[in-house]
Amino acid sequence: MESHYCRSKTSREYLHPDLTLQRMYDMFIEELSQQSIERKPCIAMYRKIFKSKNLSFYHPKKDQCSLCLSFREGDETAKQKLKEDFEKHIKEKTKVRELKRLFKEVAMADNTVLCGVFDLQQVIYLPISKENAIFIKVDYRTSTSLFMI
Repeated sequence: MESHYCRSKTSREYLHPDLTLQRMYDMFIEELSQQSIERKPCIAMYRKIFKSKNLSFYHPKKDQCSLCLSFREGDETAKQKLKEDFEKHIKEKTKVRELKRLFKEVAMADNTVLCGVFDLQQVIYLPISKENAIFIKVDYRTSTSLFMI
């Protein structure tokens, strides 16, 4: 899995965040039991092999938009329907990143120009979702909130 906004590339392979090392080990032992294999490795050995394979569990540090999630996790039919919108979205994302890079260069060369980028998700306390499409309705009379994704 790859984070939507991460720019750095890595050789590490990421597994789904719902998995844990213990859960994978339990599934592995269950599979060995079904194959009637009596000698089973301990979890320490399983952990050592896991690390040697350059594997990790994916925990998104940055949000992903619903279009990218739908395209990446959808079947071939869904991907065909979304292909044009997804390609346009990627072009826009690339263009915005290029503009950000240019503005940053201008600001670094000219101290009368200021360029700032803010990740408000780090300072505004709102529910966290893998998708960025969250809607919040607050009833100030009863101090209750309704969160919709």
